Parts: sequence; structure tokens; C-alpha cells
Amino acid sequence: MRRMLIAGGVVGAFGAVAWGAEPRPPAPDPEKPVNYIAWINETFGGHVKNNAFDTYQAAYQLITPFEGDWGDTTDKPWTENAAVTEWLRRNQRGLEKFKEAAAQQECFFSVGGGDGASGAGADTPLAAVLLMADPKHRDGARGLLAEGFRALGGGEPQKLVDNALLTIRSAHHIDTRPDTMARLRAVASSATAYEALLTVLEASADRDALAVELLPRLQAADPSFNPLSRVLLVERVQAWDFICRDVAEPVAARKGMLATVNRYYDALDEWTAQPYYVAAGRTERLDQIVKEIEGSPVASFVDSGFVRARQLDERLCSLRRATHLILRLHVYHKENGKFPPSLDELQGGDIGPLRIDPFSGDYFVYQKRRASFKLHTVGVNLTDDGGQHDERWREKDYVFWPRKD
Repeated sequence: MRRMLIAGGVVGAFGAVAWGAEPRPPAPDPEKPVNYIAWINETFGGHVKNNAFDTYQAAYQLITPFEGDWGDTTDKPWTENAAVTEWLRRNQRGLEKFKEAAAQQECFFSVGGGDGASGAGADTPLAAVLLMADPKHRDGARGLLAEGFRALGGGEPQKLVDNALLTIRSAHHIDTRPDTMARLRAVASSATAYEALLTVLEASADRDALAVELLPRLQAADPSFNPLSRVLLVERVQAWDFICRDVAEPVAARKGMLATVNRYYDALDEWTAQPYYVAAGRTERLDQIVKEIEGSPVASFVDSGFVRARQLDERLCSLRRATHLILRLHVYHKENGKFPPSLDELQGGDIGPLRIDPFSGDYFVYQKRRASFKLHTVGVNLTDDGGQHDERWREKDYVFWPRKD
């Protein structure tokens, strides 16, 4: 039985545009161009009063680029990467400022505004902000986890717990930056942080007690990411802005470009509104539109890698839900002296969506064992391979727990 619910709606702004629950922007008109950059900033950032981005800016000024490989900082032994050790020594002030930013409640990375301001009306291209912040933000987030893993290797797990939660908060802050690449950056850092929390849980001498302490902290730090419809809406209206205000073509030509862009984003909206197990085999329309507009002036607005981007997004959703579920299962064990026979035994107002594997639309595969349990997703191939773990998420299942099978 498929348990995933789908919600959406259709309104008309330019042709048949499916906004769902997202705000409705003014319709594009090359003869009366709208400043959509200002619209984006005001619509999604106008409520932010104490912007963490200002603190991030201060952190970026103190963080020096990391020239080595962060990858092995999450693998044992956690204390032997000399390049990371030296980087952490030189960047303590920057990391502390980064932690301060991640701990703030409000954040919005505005479109434009090269000075880092969060107000509406800035007219600098989005890339001017993103290119400036990306390497420094990436290194700040990876630095937090590296510091935590070094502490774990030294017998101090609490540092990794604290830093992983801050990394998740910083990922949600990045998610206010309305483009696909920023979303992928948030997905990557957040996924590493979830894995870090599960590593700490695995290493704990009292997993149940740690789960009781950690679960409310994770819930407070970890709201759901913005829906992909938000990313698509903002990217669409940025394309409108460029075509209406920057393209030096006759009005008729620009209207044709708008129609092409809308046709592509309409198809993408329709595709992302479908659950993954349906959408995975229905990319023909997207592929055809991408092929048709190759070499045209609007080709730069078409992301042919969006299918892969969605897979990564579903992976994060799967890992996020599984991490919350694993903590709930240990809390259940603490309260009942045993793990539940099925996920149906878990209670709580928000437990319903957490049990759903976003790849299959059904429950995650859960098996109670004598003294523990096994939890896995069917993954991108949509087939239950009996819990055969594929750490690259490409062919078989992905096993969340136990960490080593």
C-alpha cells in the first residue's frame, strides 16, 4: 500500500503555472518588467529581523580556504589528518563565529546585495552572493564536523553532537538561498551531520539515554526543508527577471522565451509533484524539452541534472526521517524494555510521515531483532534487496541501522 499523500494546485500567471501552495508572483510582461529580485527578497526574507547572514559574513572574513580533502575526517582514525588539524588550529575564531551564526533563529540569504544586506530591492546577480559565500560556508560546516569527530576520537562525544546539530541548522539557513546548487550544498552538509549523529549513537554506552536527550534537541534544530516547489518557483521568476529586464531582444522574441521557460518549469513542477516511485520512470517530457531548446537563448535556465538533484533530495529526506525514527525506537526501548514489533507501535502526532520511505511511498523496511532492529530504505532502484547495503545509494538498499551489519 502506498502511504504517501500528494497535495497541489494550479493557478494561471502565464500559461498554466502550477504554484501549489507557493506565493503567486506578478505575471511577467517584457513591456512592463517587474523587479523579481526585489519580489523574491521581500516575499521570502521580508519577515527576517535579526538576520544570521550578517554573522555568517563576519565568519567568512575569518575563515581561510581549506586546500586538502575533508572526506576522511568522518572515518576512523579521526585524529590523524594533519591538514585538518592545522586548519582547525588556524580557524578557531572563524569556527566560533560560524557557530554563533548557526545558532541564530532567523536567516535569509538574499538574492543580490553584494554587501550581504537582507533587505529587498538589491539588484546584483544572485551569483555574486553565492560565489562569495559557498567555499567559506562549506568549510565552516565541514570544520564543525571535523572538530566534533576529533573530539569523539578523544573520548568526548558531546562536541560532535553539538556541532552536528549546528551543522543541520546551518544547512537550513543555506536552504533560504533560492537555487538548486544552494539546495544541494545544504543536502550534502545536512546528510553528513545526520550520519554523525548516528555514529555517536552507535558508539554510546547507553544508546537509549542518549536518544532521550538528543531527540528533542534534534526536533528543535531540524524543521523540514523547503519543498522543491519553492526552489523551482524562485528559479523560474529569476529567469523571468532576466528575460524581461536584461535580454536585448524585441518584445515578441522575449515573450517566446518566456513561453519556453514556462513550458519547461510547468513540466518540472508536474514531475516534482509526483512521488519518487512514480516520477522516476517519467522523465521523457523533461528530456524532450531539454533537447528541443539546446543552443537557444534560454538553454542556460534549464538544468538537465535536476533528476539527479531530486534523487539527492530524496536521499536526504530518507536519512532525516530515518535518524528521527532511530531515536524514537531507542526512546521506545527505554520506556518499554524492548523494541517494537513494527513501526505502527510508535506514537506521536508527527510520527506518520517519519515512517514513510520517500523512495517507495510505503513504510521503511523495519525488522525487529532479538536485542536490536534493522531499518533500511529500498533506495533509488525501488526494490527491497533484503537489506543489502550500498553506501553509494546506487543499486541496492541503504541500511541506516545497524551501522555495521
